[in-house]
Amino acid sequence: MKIINLTVCLGFVLFSSLSYGQSEKNGASFQVAAQSVQQQLEESVAELNQLRDKIAEEKIPLARELNDLESELSQVRQEYQQTTRLLDSRTLDLSNLRTEIKSREEESTYLSNLLGEYIRNFESRLHIAEMQRYENALEEAKLAPENTNLSEKEIYEAQARLLSVSLDRLEDVVGGTRFNGSAVDPNGLVKQGTFVMAGPSVIFESEDGGTVGTAEQRLGSLEPSIVPFGEPADASAAANLFAGIGASFPLDPTQGNAHKIEQTEETFVEHVKKGGPVMVPIFAMAGIALLVAIFKWLSMAFIRK
Repeated sequence: MKIINLTVCLGFVLFSSLSYGQSEKNGASFQVAAQSVQQQLEESVAELNQLRDKIAEEKIPLARELNDLESELSQVRQEYQQTTRLLDSRTLDLSNLRTEIKSREEESTYLSNLLGEYIRNFESRLHIAEMQRYENALEEAKLAPENTNLSEKEIYEAQARLLSVSLDRLEDVVGGTRFNGSAVDPNGLVKQGTFVMAGPSVIFESEDGGTVGTAEQRLGSLEPSIVPFGEPADASAAANLFAGIGASFPLDPTQGNAHKIEQTEETFVEHVKKGGPVMVPIFAMAGIALLVAIFKWLSMAFIRK
């Protein structure tokens, strides 16, 4: 019993000695670790302070740069909006321009057709004596649309010149005018002379004064034909008018129809001659029929008595 207690006491003493030695060793290690951690903490705090100082130094330039970038972004957005509105406006303008161009093209086509029709009507209403006077203007206006070397503007200018000429002609027709030209006399000779036009009536006098009459159109002829006056007084009045010593204008109210009717009139002999050989049996049969009718009439007359 005493031996056991002694052993326990010795073990306790030995354990206590070992525990104390281990405690001293652990305390020293903890102190070293604490110092290391403290040093790292101090270094981290110092590094944190340096980083804060660096951030504080760079924060103002970065804020300034951020403000500049935000301002630039706002300006770019504004420019984008302006460009978008401008693009939309130009798109609308382009659409309106296309519509206007199409409308102008339709107007141009209509005007071209209208001028072409006017030229044809103008030519058809000219007196035969005026064809020489307006020949160049008519040819220029009619051939202009077919000339591929001319622009649309030049084509319109050529047609507009004829329009201007037609307006001048209207004034001349109302007030009367005279112009030089050529005409075919009753003998079929072409003579140079002067035309005097008042309204729809035209008279002509040759340069030698030997041919005076109304200017009319003959079928199949491109030149005006001269029909002499039937009355000497009309011829004298026309000669005085050309000489500038008279103001009487010999007017044909029938517009040449009287001459045409006169030309169609023919005698009985001329009418028979136009019938040719077939007229011989016709007259023979007519004579026989007349003799039979006379014979019958005489027979009936004697029967009554």
